[in-house]
Amino acid sequence: MISTLQKFLFGGLMSVAIVIACGQEVKAKRNPMLTQEEIEYVPPPFMEMAQQALVEGDLEAAVRVLKAAQSCWAARQEKCGFTQTDYQSLSGVVYLEHGLAKKAVRSLNRVVTEQPNRTMAWFYLGQAHLQLFQYRQAAEALTEAASVGANIPEYYGMLVRAWKGANEDEKARLAIATGLGCFPNDAALLYEGTLLYLSKGLFFAALDLARQYAAATTQPADAAYLLVAESYRKKGWMREAIATLEEARLVCGQSSQATVRLAYAYAENNQPTSAARLFEQLAGNDFHFAQVASEQYRLAGHIPEAQRLAIRIPDPTKRQTQLAIIALQVNGFETVVQLLEPIFIEGKLGDQGTFRLAYAALRCGRLDLVERLLRRLKNTQNDESVTQLKKALSRCTTQPWECW
Repeated sequence: MISTLQKFLFGGLMSVAIVIACGQEVKAKRNPMLTQEEIEYVPPPFMEMAQQALVEGDLEAAVRVLKAAQSCWAARQEKCGFTQTDYQSLSGVVYLEHGLAKKAVRSLNRVVTEQPNRTMAWFYLGQAHLQLFQYRQAAEALTEAASVGANIPEYYGMLVRAWKGANEDEKARLAIATGLGCFPNDAALLYEGTLLYLSKGLFFAALDLARQYAAATTQPADAAYLLVAESYRKKGWMREAIATLEEARLVCGQSSQATVRLAYAYAENNQPTSAARLFEQLAGNDFHFAQVASEQYRLAGHIPEAQRLAIRIPDPTKRQTQLAIIALQVNGFETVVQLLEPIFIEGKLGDQGTFRLAYAALRCGRLDLVERLLRRLKNTQNDESVTQLKKALSRCTTQPWECW
């Protein structure tokens, strides 16, 4: 559907067509060589009807009107009240709205070639090039539309993306600076600016815009913060990433996506206790996080908390596996066997779980079970560990007092 921005701009697109149509009607009445039928023929206002359909968002109606206009042109040409340039202008917009950017470019290029003063045609041409990732052509076309675009914040966002895509960093920076100078609280521009500055490694400038975006947007307020934090993380600057996410959580609320990212950042930065506490909060709304919280508590050495969260894991196999991992950490070998052997019998235990079960069974003296498990592990990629387990089994068979 045609956007509010396009509705605003579209009013000027056909002004030339209306003048031409009126002039041709007068000309027809004064031409003595025309037949009575031709003199009496009054064409419907094809272009105005198509324009109105576009403004109302009725693309199918616009297409029907343009097809009728095309048929009229084949029979009467200019007597239909419009020119081929008028027709191409509207066709280009219709193509663009239907997602046919290549056809839109062809139509609109004809318009601006014949009448380069049609500013709105340049504006739509720039959008079409942008959809085709033809960034330099898009930027040049949008620049030609500056007289109407300068008062519209969306225009600057498109211009920034176009110059950025064309690797014209300074022109992109000037476009965002000009746009924010006119519209300092426009959320879309603040977001574009954040992206632009991050792409150039200007983290502090990007973070400043992220703060402004959080204050200006009605969308998820932490979106720009998350971009900055992820850029820090990719650089390996975990302290800066965590600080940014902590600020985002404070500004945007504990229920925001920043809380999830912060929990994972703590885990990645070897802060399991902090990660576990956040994951436990998240588990209140999503039990998926119960397993992650349990694992972080285990890594931090908080075994009772790890067990408490593991019990909340909804999937029985995952719950028993996590409880077994916790038990293994505190040498609860018999508990490990009790938890994992049923899963092994069901055929749901992976290689890593099978190895854990084999080790626990060895420590419990369940040598028969160890042998069965080793046969299962004969094709595993964990060759060194399996070899060591086989050697231990051999020693335990001959010297059991050394094993348990």
